[in-house]
Amino acid sequence: IRKLTLTFNSLAGRDPAAAFDPDGELAFQAGTWSREELLKEAMANRVEFQQIEHQEVLNKASLDLAKTGNKPTVNFSFNYEFRNGFMPEIEKIRANWSALLSVSYPVFDGFRVSTQVAEAESSLRAVQMRRAEQERTVALEVEAALCDLRTIEQKIEVEKLKIKQAEDALRIAENRYEQGFLSATDLIESQNALEGARLNYLQLTYGYVLAEYSLYRSCGRKISE
Repeated sequence: IRKLTLTFNSLAGRDPAAAFDPDGELAFQAGTWSREELLKEAMANRVEFQQIEHQEVLNKASLDLAKTGNKPTVNFSFNYEFRNGFMPEIEKIRANWSALLSVSYPVFDGFRVSTQVAEAESSLRAVQMRRAEQERTVALEVEAALCDLRTIEQKIEVEKLKIKQAEDALRIAENRYEQGFLSATDLIESQNALEGARLNYLQLTYGYVLAEYSLYRSCGRKISE
């Protein structure tokens, strides 16, 4: 216990001689999980999906921009200014305005636009494929975490039965020991069997907590929540 306390203090940046008094109780509490809700949470919270979403938006914008490369272009500009230099009174300030309208229509671009559109479409499909692959990966992570949780829940239920049986066996052993029908060695073995079952229960409970944290990580949820 002392070695574990030193390790914890080192990881937490505490004084190595500081006491460690954990607050709380290691108790099993089965959770209720919805695979669909967990996947929605993962897609909303995980950084990978946020990055893919931003990349998809950029690629869609690039595709829309590439499609406008062979469209007609209309430019209109209007300028209004005050200046001198007009004949015959070059020193007098006068108003001056000008308007310009230009229209251009591309006839042949050497297949530049079609190539750019095809390239943008390919980049967009690549991002969409990466998103689908990421969704499959996350779905497998979530399903694996749920399988671990369900397995531990079943083991815990079995261990509860073992504890109950060990408690009954210990009561019988204590009665027989008091009556002189059982040796001290057999009584100690009954006590050890009960403590072993309780220890297995605590270890499974600890494993269940770790499995929950693994599920939270797969969903992009903060552990503090």
